[in-house]
Amino acid sequence: MYFGTNHSISNIGNHWEACNLRDLRLSNRASEIGSKMFEKPNSLIPHQMGDWASTKACYRFLDNPSVKYSSLISPYFSETKKVVMGYDTVLCIHDTSEINYGVSSEIDGLSQVGKGLSKGFLLHTSLAIVPSPFPKVLGLLHQEIHYRKPKPNKETKKLRYSRERESDLWNNALNAIGSSTTSTKYVDIMDRGADIYRVMEDSLSLSHDFIIRAAYNRKIVSEKKKLFELIKDTKPLGTVRLLIRKSSQHKKRIAKLKVASKEIVIQPSYPFQNKRPLKCRVIYAREVKPQKKEGPVEWVILTSLKANSFRENCKVLDLYAIRWIVEEYHKCLKTGCRLEERQLKDNKRIERLMDFLSVVALRLLQIKEQVKSGQHLFSKDYIDGVTLEVLERKTLKDTDSMTLKDFWIEVAKIGGFLGRKNDGDPGWITIWRGWDEVQKLCEGARLVRCG
Repeated sequence: MYFGTNHSISNIGNHWEACNLRDLRLSNRASEIGSKMFEKPNSLIPHQMGDWASTKACYRFLDNPSVKYSSLISPYFSETKKVVMGYDTVLCIHDTSEINYGVSSEIDGLSQVGKGLSKGFLLHTSLAIVPSPFPKVLGLLHQEIHYRKPKPNKETKKLRYSRERESDLWNNALNAIGSSTTSTKYVDIMDRGADIYRVMEDSLSLSHDFIIRAAYNRKIVSEKKKLFELIKDTKPLGTVRLLIRKSSQHKKRIAKLKVASKEIVIQPSYPFQNKRPLKCRVIYAREVKPQKKEGPVEWVILTSLKANSFRENCKVLDLYAIRWIVEEYHKCLKTGCRLEERQLKDNKRIERLMDFLSVVALRLLQIKEQVKSGQHLFSKDYIDGVTLEVLERKTLKDTDSMTLKDFWIEVAKIGGFLGRKNDGDPGWITIWRGWDEVQKLCEGARLVRCG
């Protein structure tokens, strides 16, 4: 969970102790494996476990047929749902990512991913985030693994919509999260893959609101023009400056966007043509002076949120811009935890491993956000006392008034980060080298205290 006073960075193993594995020995083993993986997230299993006996025990655990992925990860979802009850508005950011093991992978049970012959699976994630100037990552609300099935030969349009499809992942996540409560309002934020009538309908039926980037040029009730033409011809309300994060299409920069908005009624398309039309608002944002070597930033956003004024429209755009955090989470899984480099013998092993890495990657993401925005938070409220005491003796710096961002920078310096003026934020490797060194010193300090 988020590193609050009751959820210090050192107690990550407590999650797996609460799992219902019907055997205390399995729960204890799960807690031990998870804690060791967190200590060295960028290493592979033998190095993470530390010795051959622990490595064999880890592989036996991953091979155990009585250990189910759902039994390992479900308690974590329940814990996150308890935490979100303390907030008025929680963003549910959904995204699907391909986990790719390449063409030559010998892992049994994988399916085709991408457009080629690569093997892997799809991972659909729903993150809980509190919107603020510095978004707070609360935890995982839902996560589902999906294996693609070959498309049946000569399948008709009617049959295609009657069978289980990849698009069901969005609805599965919404139903797993459940309805908004009287105290907490959920806002679903999704990319173009979720531009589906049934997804918007389910979101509203659960008393959620939605912000979805449009993918289809839909028919609009009582309008001659379709969606894209209609909104692009709408008079702009004004311009706004928005931080555009680095991606494969764009460099990180502050972009100036012109904003237009219009209330519309969407005409459901096949196979939902008999459903009632859906009322929402469309917001159009396009970069005014794009970079010469890049295309303009251009968003067409569908939302159920109230956005009558220019300021309210800009707020919706700000909320949609937070969607990149779920992409950072998948990056933590693939790069920080090296998920795609794990060559286990079958997909069931991978699924059990996914539980540990999903929680570890969430912690990595939280730390990454703390490095960026932790200048307003005190480390003593988030890090246990022994760790702070060890760091103070190691660096000769007062940790009582040290911010969370400065704490991680000092840890990274122990791991080799130089921290010069233009070095930017520390990377994963230096943070975890430093963290590993600090934890070794903490273990010695705890032994001295016990003695």
